[in-house]
Amino acid sequence: WDTLPEGYRLNADYQRQNAALARAVVRHFMPGAPSSVIDHGLKNAFIWGRFTELKQGSKTIIIDGAHNSHGIAAVMATMAARYPGPFSLWMGMLRTKNRDAALHYLPDTLASVFSYCPDPERWHCPAEWIWNDCDHLPPFQSETLLITGSLYFIATLRPWFDKLISV
Repeated sequence: WDTLPEGYRLNADYQRQNAALARAVVRHFMPGAPSSVIDHGLKNAFIWGRFTELKQGSKTIIIDGAHNSHGIAAVMATMAARYPGPFSLWMGMLRTKNRDAALHYLPDTLASVFSYCPDPERWHCPAEWIWNDCDHLPPFQSETLLITGSLYFIATLRPWFDKLISV
């Protein structure tokens, strides 16, 4: 489980666990598969929006499409390990997801929180967190920003972040 070689582009703890499991499954069911081929495939695996780390000047932006309580818990565990200080959070979550269960995993030390709510019929929109204007991105109050809560949400933001440099 924990003997993955260095150099993987998968940064989150949950990604490394998934990669280790995939590696073990391939080795079990295809014992003749060369380790170098397996490792090459896993080292090149990358999914934009799954703990994607970007730089904007001195600030770090992490984008992860976690959209349920298990995903939020996994992202928060990685954030605590890699970015232990307070961070800003932008979150957009569809009403089909259990927002309260997901919010349970948010740390008490958030620097700021914004909620994306383009459609109150489909999205969770707590009044004190509403951020409805995708044309004007809100500032973030710390050196680190996590954007999460929905794959739909991060997809709408991708054009703004494609020009930034990956960490």
